[in-house]
Amino acid sequence: MTKKIILSFVFVSGFVFFTISYGQKTCTYIADSTIKMTVDKNIELTDFPASTSINFKEILNDSIYSDNYTTGKNFGAITKAVLSNDTIFITSFLMARKASLGYKIILTNGSCLIKYFSLADEDIYTTDTIDRPKYLIYVSCQTTKLIVAQRPQFKTGELIEGMIELTTNDFWSFNNGHNTKVNVKLKGYFKTSLVKLQPGEKDIFSLVQ
Repeated sequence: MTKKIILSFVFVSGFVFFTISYGQKTCTYIADSTIKMTVDKNIELTDFPASTSINFKEILNDSIYSDNYTTGKNFGAITKAVLSNDTIFITSFLMARKASLGYKIILTNGSCLIKYFSLADEDIYTTDTIDRPKYLIYVSCQTTKLIVAQRPQFKTGELIEGMIELTTNDFWSFNNGHNTKVNVKLKGYFKTSLVKLQPGEKDIFSLVQ
């Protein structure tokens, strides 16, 4: 059965809200210029010079394993915003790790889709315990929130900046014969210039397309 995508616009206190409904799930996209200060402040708190930061809380088998979500110690990340026709793809993830994590935002003129992903150098992740492990998985989210400083003009060279929040559904990491249930809560702050998609371009971001 084909899912119906319902787009609605709500104007509240000068902010613009864009909502997409995929069956029971919704993604809200807010344009609010005041988010610039929050983005700059959090990028300044990264552990090395960066234009993007990520905070996350990783819960393994219902116990907190890693948490910098509220500590004020942000991890630097790499981010790329690409324009393809009338769609912007924003990809951001942590680097220099055996296993990494990140998010992808897909923006059109009046809609938004957010994906979380986990990436490793070997096949260890699954979205179901009966699935075969993979090195890259996309995980659906329980909750998502996106705020951008301004509504994109879809022009190369424009600055794309904002904040994302998400909480994933459960997924699994397979290691040493054991499955570990994983859940992630993430905040990301990004600021990057929009570039045009180059067909056939091979870089680190092509791994998570």
